[in-house]
Amino acid sequence: SASPAAICLGSSTTITGAANTLCAGNITNFAGIYAPANWTNINNNSNGVVNAAGAPANIIMNSGTNNGGLPGSTNFSKSMTCSGNMTFNWSYTHADAFGSIFDYPRYTINGGAPVTFSGFIIGGSNIQSGTQTIPVNTGDNVELQMYTIDNDAISGFITLTNFSAPD
Repeated sequence: SASPAAICLGSSTTITGAANTLCAGNITNFAGIYAPANWTNINNNSNGVVNAAGAPANIIMNSGTNNGGLPGSTNFSKSMTCSGNMTFNWSYTHADAFGSIFDYPRYTINGGAPVTFSGFIIGGSNIQSGTQTIPVNTGDNVELQMYTIDNDAISGFITLTNFSAPD
């Protein structure tokens, strides 16, 4: 809009408006707007860590080990600026042969019900891997989690690689 609506030659006017975010494709790896510094790490009853030393190529998340005997999660979240698909490869390891029963990766969108990573088998092998695709909309808050049901002394680890998300 402009104020005043009509102007004469030599007069001034004020023009106001809003610019929409330009979505131009995808960003690969944990870089640009997806660099680790642009995410939020919040632990819920967990002392787990998001290790971003390997960024932009990868990040590693581990489950909590506070020995509290209660569930907890290590969370890495980001608000989406564009719609599209967030995709990444994941690789899970746990020192305990039965670790996937107690510690596993999942995600939420806008605080909704947690979804276990595609292909991850709770109670399956202590070494697993797969690919995750998460459809996202502008404004969604995506939270990647490393969940623990017991916070025992042995962590599960999830390494995320080949990350791509809308920009």
